[in-house]
Amino acid sequence: MLDVPSECESMTMFLLACGVGKDYVAIVVTSLSLNTKSEGYKIHGSSMVDKESIIRNEIFTVISSKSIDDMKNNIQDVQSEILERVQAQFGAVGKEFIVGIGFRSIQYQ
Repeated sequence: MLDVPSECESMTMFLLACGVGKDYVAIVVTSLSLNTKSEGYKIHGSSMVDKESIIRNEIFTVISSKSIDDMKNNIQDVQSEILERVQAQFGAVGKEFIVGIGFRSIQYQ
């Protein structure tokens, strides 16, 4: 397994409004866990930097659709949803190639 930190800085995004009159922002730094022995890694491993905007878009789409409560209480579900969406971007080899996503850090404001 290979843990690949994002080459970019943290991502900042607004969370879904939860009706309490306050907007929240999540600031996250993510990493992907890759199976370096998979066929998918042989195909896509060297081009991961080129795919970063696609991966970042999936992270943004999922997190910005969540409330502060979702993020704090169901972080595993959020990570699973992001993982499934990122895997889908790599077709049939996505599930064997991209095996995990983690938050290196996450802050809420």
